[in-house]
Amino acid sequence: MSRRKALLVIIDAARREDTHAAFDRSLSPELASAARVNMISPSCWTVPVMGSVLTGLHPAEHGLGWPLMQARCSAPTIAAMCDDAGRSFLLLSANRIYAPPMIPLRADQIELPHRRRRKEVGLGRLLGILDYGGRAILRRVQQMAASDGLPDLLVVHLQEAHHPYLPPPTGLAPRERLRYALGHLRYYTSRQAQAWEFAAHATSDGWSDARKRYLQCLDYDVRITEGLIAAYQQAGLLDDSLIVVTADHGEHLGEHQLADHQASLHEELVRVPCAVMAPSMPPGAQITGQFQHTDLLATLCGFLQIPPVGYEPSHQPLDLLSPRTWAAGHEHAFIEWTAWGDGQLANLRRRNPSYDFAPLRRDLLGVRTRRWKYIRGSDGSRRLYDLQRNPGETRDASADNAAVVTELDARLEQWRDGMRGSRHPAADEEPGGALLEQRLRDLGYI
Repeated sequence: MSRRKALLVIIDAARREDTHAAFDRSLSPELASAARVNMISPSCWTVPVMGSVLTGLHPAEHGLGWPLMQARCSAPTIAAMCDDAGRSFLLLSANRIYAPPMIPLRADQIELPHRRRRKEVGLGRLLGILDYGGRAILRRVQQMAASDGLPDLLVVHLQEAHHPYLPPPTGLAPRERLRYALGHLRYYTSRQAQAWEFAAHATSDGWSDARKRYLQCLDYDVRITEGLIAAYQQAGLLDDSLIVVTADHGEHLGEHQLADHQASLHEELVRVPCAVMAPSMPPGAQITGQFQHTDLLATLCGFLQIPPVGYEPSHQPLDLLSPRTWAAGHEHAFIEWTAWGDGQLANLRRRNPSYDFAPLRRDLLGVRTRRWKYIRGSDGSRRLYDLQRNPGETRDASADNAAVVTELDARLEQWRDGMRGSRHPAADEEPGGALLEQRLRDLGYI
């Protein structure tokens, strides 16, 4: 049996261009020269995207999204496939939303750096011994590497680039610890610190400051990623390992008058960074064909020689490591957003009273080619963007390109019909319970 290892790093809310620029500046030669992949996220929020990463299915197939369910998706996961093949799997996450039952993994397949209550976390940050979890995750990986205990497939989720964009202290200076702790206290207690409330009042200077802090947080996550790669190198595993560094979604920083990473399928959210290091991957390769997170399961299983037991997608997944797929990729990439339920929307409005959420209360389906993006809303809206001539997606091109709209609308309808026939519903669909509600509130989602 092959004893290859694979590491998948997910940087929460990482914007593509900013992240690739940070990779270029990296002091890690492996990361700086890693192949870059044109990766399109299947959605704009963590839960549906990570459902796609773990199952290889689109959100419309695996069924995880709003409204939240107190259940696990019934689709087989790559963790279960590892179990069946006698290979080990572990997810290390700084995001508390991963705790079961929201994500379809067993409790022993997930480690969270700190499961403490909000007050305990706040005290830990004030004392300089806790952050979002990046440092704790790195220490855990270093310990596993030193003891020959790295799992065959390790998935790491780094949270620091997530709103409210508070760069963790780099040392033990009391002033820095106080800044970090009070910043989080304000985030939990002040309406003005919420992402959408901030967007309702933000000036250009305010957005500029937010972007500066966001880039500092992103650089922090890249430094953590460098440490993870170094741990594999020091364990003598780097030359025979697959390492993928990507994001679950991007982030709005004022574009289209939007904040955060929900209710939109714009490029800022769905075109995400992706760097790939593997024995067969040429350093510096630029892979221009479209790939999606739904391709990661097939890629990881192929590299680790794990049979994808029970995996029956409605689409044909692609292997990121196969040169014959690089130029074309998927002709069509499909993206979706399921709008908030009544309870989630009520909480958002309570925490962000100045922002008008009414225009965002609609489901979205989209299809993207290398030139065009077509987005259809449940409110009847139709938008077409020419990504070559208008990469900022500021102009609707549908009136001048009726034939393109017709073709892409038919393609989207065909895809949606296929999803209806292959959906794996969440088992025992019940409204989310108090524990899940508290996790989401701690993270600022509701």
